[in-house]
Amino acid sequence: MKILKIILLTITFGIALLFATEFPMRLKTGLQYMPLYDLIMISLTILFSFLCAGYHIVSLKYYRKNKPSTDIGKLLWIAAIGCSLFAMYVAVVEFVKAFRADIQMEILLVLVGVFIYGVLNIVEVVYLRKKINLLVKTSFTSEIDDIGNSH
Repeated sequence: MKILKIILLTITFGIALLFATEFPMRLKTGLQYMPLYDLIMISLTILFSFLCAGYHIVSLKYYRKNKPSTDIGKLLWIAAIGCSLFAMYVAVVEFVKAFRADIQMEILLVLVGVFIYGVLNIVEVVYLRKKINLLVKTSFTSEIDDIGNSH
């Protein structure tokens, strides 16, 4: 799962950088030429991608043997799930649009890849959440045993 996390981090960070560098270029052409829907979607993509990349960076330490002392903030958990759901939403909406039009096969494959990315991201978040809960439970149980053995 650590390899999957690194791959997801790389993809997420790449998406964030791609859209963050493209956005100012689109602004130079003028907002009047950009539909509001596109503006919102690009902004959400940038926001979710950077927050999700932050989640992956912060949560990478949980794949070590010992339990880290800090917890992952709720904002990052929500952002990671939100990024995944947003990616799946975009893939489905764009797939439906592309299916109605005569679109290239490469674009359809990219949309399937985006959907798979969203699913894998959710799988990783759920897996890590279960792992952290198990680590906390194990740590709590060992602390109780240590207290019982010290008397």
